[in-house]
Amino acid sequence: EALAIAGHLQEIIRDGDTLQVGVGEPSALMFKAGAFDRAHDLGLHTELGSPGLAKLWARGILTNSKKQVHRGRSVAVAWSGCDQEDLEIIRDNPVFELYDPDYLLHPGLMCQNETMTSINSAIAVDLLGQIASEDRFGGHMVNGTG
Repeated sequence: EALAIAGHLQEIIRDGDTLQVGVGEPSALMFKAGAFDRAHDLGLHTELGSPGLAKLWARGILTNSKKQVHRGRSVAVAWSGCDQEDLEIIRDNPVFELYDPDYLLHPGLMCQNETMTSINSAIAVDLLGQIASEDRFGGHMVNGTG
């Protein structure tokens, strides 16, 4: 499933896009699944890191050179979603910066990046295109905010 989604993303991700990638599967798997491997000069402005993102920087795909905010830097609230190999790349690397969520996730800041592209998971989508990303189904909590 993640590979199929990654294949679709390869068709719509543009060179120079700034990415916000949500937590949880399958969105957090997109770095490792190759969704961004064909792109150039991608940026990162996200809440949490995901496995494989630092390797994109090491391969020259994640340059942050086209961003309007924090140009040249990958920014997040935490790198806790990254794997050990990513954390080795991120550790003591000035390209990767952490910020307070009240600042970094403010819509007024994020929208300053002209090609901000968000990739997130959904629980359900109806025929009108309305998306449920946090909900209870059958009395069981499936997903929640934060």
